[in-house]
Amino acid sequence: MLKYGGRLALIHRTERLCDLLGIMRNEGIEPKVLKMVHPRPGTVSKMFLVRGRKGSRPGLRVDPPLYVHDTEGAYSTELLELYAGGPPCG
Repeated sequence: MLKYGGRLALIHRTERLCDLLGIMRNEGIEPKVLKMVHPRPGTVSKMFLVRGRKGSRPGLRVDPPLYVHDTEGAYSTELLELYAGGPPCG
């Protein structure tokens, strides 16, 4: 249902990363930006953000990770900026 040149943004669990990227490509949606989401620095990723574009040329950019909490346990500055309306990936 996505038009040629249309954009798609998803968030999903990390263990499904390979499956989702494969499905996107099979459907003609090229993954363009990937960002891993970690609960806090020093922990493993639980989720990821991915943005794709229908009919685009290959080329994936991996952005620095998003940390939900800082080392003190408060919401990270980047997450607070997202809540205020900033872009999640690039």
